[in-house]
Amino acid sequence: IIDIRLPRVLLAGLVGIALSVTGVTFQGIFRNPLVDPFILGISAGAAFGCALSVGFLPRLPIQIMAFLFGIAAVVLAYSIARTQGEISRLPLILSGVIMSAFFTAMVSIVKFMVDPMKLQNIVYWIMGSFALADCKFVRIVGIGLAASLVPIFLMRWRLNVISMGDDEAKAMGVHVKRDRIIFIAASTLAVSVAVSVSGIIGWVGLMVPHLIRMISGPDHK
Repeated sequence: IIDIRLPRVLLAGLVGIALSVTGVTFQGIFRNPLVDPFILGISAGAAFGCALSVGFLPRLPIQIMAFLFGIAAVVLAYSIARTQGEISRLPLILSGVIMSAFFTAMVSIVKFMVDPMKLQNIVYWIMGSFALADCKFVRIVGIGLAASLVPIFLMRWRLNVISMGDDEAKAMGVHVKRDRIIFIAASTLAVSVAVSVSGIIGWVGLMVPHLIRMISGPDHK
């Protein structure tokens, strides 16, 4: 119970917190109810990092590779969006779609090149699992969430303003560009940490915010 079951339960809860909070954050800043935590390509980047680790770089831990490539995908998506001038939600979403497609294609290439045993490990990780959870993973995710979700919590009221639109937010004195970057950076860290230890867990970041809105309403605070 202590060594196997409890770490799984705690890790599942922490990953659920990370995906749920970042899901509602992205839905707020992008003003789109269909957005999930993986909109900027984090999941595809992390999957590519996992595939590289399993297929060609076994000395590098899967968790580290998934974390690094998850962040790299968002950085690349943000860089692509900047080429359009001022960063707005539509270029960010489109660049996230581009990065997801690119890294998904790269994962397919790696799958094609590796042997069947390694391919099985890659597919198993992409499906998402808490089977390998231990106290070390719980500590890692706990520290990562403390560092990433505190800024979101402190700025939670700004989500209400940003979700009304950029022009309205600017008229009310909110620095939209700066706050959007902070929200994206904090959410990226949280999702990357979660994905690195559990693989890709779908639906939670999309559905939980809607379920909570049905109970408590649309107020992000």
